[in-house]
Amino acid sequence: YLAFVSHYGGSNCGCYKSYSTQYSTSRYRKPSNPIRRDADKRPKKEDKQNVGKKTYMSDTIIQISNILRCHSWEFAKEQLQRFRVKWDSFTVNQVLKTHPPMEKAWLFFNWVSKEKGFNHDKFTYTTMVDIFGEAGRISSMKHVLQMMYEKGIKMTDVTYTSVVHWLSKSGDFEGAVKV
Repeated sequence: YLAFVSHYGGSNCGCYKSYSTQYSTSRYRKPSNPIRRDADKRPKKEDKQNVGKKTYMSDTIIQISNILRCHSWEFAKEQLQRFRVKWDSFTVNQVLKTHPPMEKAWLFFNWVSKEKGFNHDKFTYTTMVDIFGEAGRISSMKHVLQMMYEKGIKMTDVTYTSVVHWLSKSGDFEGAVKV
């Protein structure tokens, strides 16, 4: 800090002045009740007990993502079966959003659908639609949409937006309009 201050002229730099010194005229008054920018980031009372759990799940999601990225599907499947994770929509969706390779994302998507107590929902389907769309695999994206329809899961606004975006990007403007 001292080297920086002496190099750039010390007190002539306005960056290091206090708020009251920098805005000392009556035109620039310090607000009586400053707005707290981090107010919405503070954990709520009911969330305080889950802070450790969220940290743990984020670590688990990163581990799963790394396994999917760095290993063959057979090895990854063995490792996934060893995890003591209750597969829910949030966890599966977060794993898919870490952008594992498309093929492994699809294999993971199908594998987890066979796990006891898990069913895909509008969030996991939408993420898979987006993965295929991003990869330019429009026929695969349409297949996932058909699966959603067959399961009775309605498309959300986010799903529609994603489908229209990827169809348009692929040049299928008529298909995007039909959606």
